[in-house]
Amino acid sequence: MNRPMTGPGVSALGHRDAIRTFSGEHEEDVLAHKPILGKQASAAGKQAGAERWEMRMAGSGREPLTPELGVLGEILRLARVSAGATMRDVEEYSSGHISNVENRRVMPSRELVVLYVARFGCDRMRALSAYERAKSAASARRSGRSGGASSFVDEEVGPESDIDAIRRTYRVRDVETSYTLGAEGQVVEAVTIRSLTAVAPRVGLAVARFNYPTDPRPGVLDITAIAGCSILRRSESHTGAISAVLALEREVQRNEGPHTYAFRVSVRSQVPALPKIRYYASGRTQRCALRVKFHNGRPPAAVWWFRSASRAEVEYGDEVETNLLSGDDGHFYFADFYDLDTEHCGIAWRWA
Repeated sequence: MNRPMTGPGVSALGHRDAIRTFSGEHEEDVLAHKPILGKQASAAGKQAGAERWEMRMAGSGREPLTPELGVLGEILRLARVSAGATMRDVEEYSSGHISNVENRRVMPSRELVVLYVARFGCDRMRALSAYERAKSAASARRSGRSGGASSFVDEEVGPESDIDAIRRTYRVRDVETSYTLGAEGQVVEAVTIRSLTAVAPRVGLAVARFNYPTDPRPGVLDITAIAGCSILRRSESHTGAISAVLALEREVQRNEGPHTYAFRVSVRSQVPALPKIRYYASGRTQRCALRVKFHNGRPPAAVWWFRSASRAEVEYGDEVETNLLSGDDGHFYFADFYDLDTEHCGIAWRWA
């Protein structure tokens, strides 16, 4: 599962990102996932029937951008429906975005495809092969439309655009997140510093998404800007997951240096966190730095780092206490990961 980190590696001092204890955006902080069981699955099945009718109505008058995208959308839709899940059960994404993906209007991220594999039992090889074919077809379509010129974003994005559309306009180059844990083992806050470069010609917006799976209630999380950005809008799901659109302090042009910004996510809960912090890089990320400060009254017995291309392995695999980290007397641990490319990395621990 793990690959050694490159560059200066793991030690006892440092400072910051992502989680399944408390997780956060897409190629940044990825939200935690839970299977759908029992009565919830039964209710989900009933709603899924209504959704199938709505999706046929919504998608019947519009052809997919490419045939390959149509195949991928249908594979994902059938996996979700077969699992007895509704679009709202993909709570890390808006139901509108899920509808567009399953109705073959929007190309999903690889992270979303892997989510369907892990949560809904979608055939991994079939889904990822369909994803690669759809991605290649979309690239060829853009190249043909622009006469071979570079083109990335199909639509203009603005403050009210879908979060995933905004996310596709930039690339995270460097991310650092520090987590502070409380006396009950709960996350108190997470402070994130990110540096991004523009993929679209001009980028003035960024996004952040977090949830706290051990206390899935509205009002548990809050997000505030620290530097280099301001909170433009935020939304919250029925399970307390928050999504925010950030206005950058300056507009970033394509091919210029990175813009750095910072924000804080506060947690109003005494419920202990799951013992794992995870970051997902959906593309190339030069560096991800994760920092965890444990409360003196609730120290860990062992702390280790992990790195894997498989989400299922990270989420559902057996914990293996290898790649141990050493902390200082204040129970501070950190790990730096370099040259990530569509990978998961993080810090996990066992309580004393």
